[in-house]
Amino acid sequence: MSELYGGDCELHYKVGGLSGGGSWVEAEHVRDVSVNPEHSEYDATTRKSYPYRNNKPVIKDLTIEVELLRVESDPAYQAFRNAYNTKTHIGIKALDKDNGEGPQLDMHVMSFPRTESLEEGVLVNITLKQTYVDTAPSWVP
Repeated sequence: MSELYGGDCELHYKVGGLSGGGSWVEAEHVRDVSVNPEHSEYDATTRKSYPYRNNKPVIKDLTIEVELLRVESDPAYQAFRNAYNTKTHIGIKALDKDNGEGPQLDMHVMSFPRTESLEEGVLVNITLKQTYVDTAPSWVP
């Protein structure tokens, strides 16, 4: 078993979403990506479990945060900016290179702030949240 290195992972996007007519494109000016799967939960506490609370997972939620170097001519920057401005979904695959494992789903760009550090390039800190449009989310492979 080998360790995974974040720099070997890939973020791909597809304009028009998973069922769109375009092709998958790797976002090349990505710095950091955070894939945050989480369950909502419900309280299943009973008198029998008292004094402990019992929680059960219910619905899966996925947020992906992307730090992207702002390069005006970069097709990925343009695709994410356009998806944000037009409130349209975009297909996302966040995969590791070893076995191609990760989420594949349609997402909306929920925030698109930029960071203007004095000694860094301008960065866009994108927050993507899952949406259901035509194709259900999946975890590949």
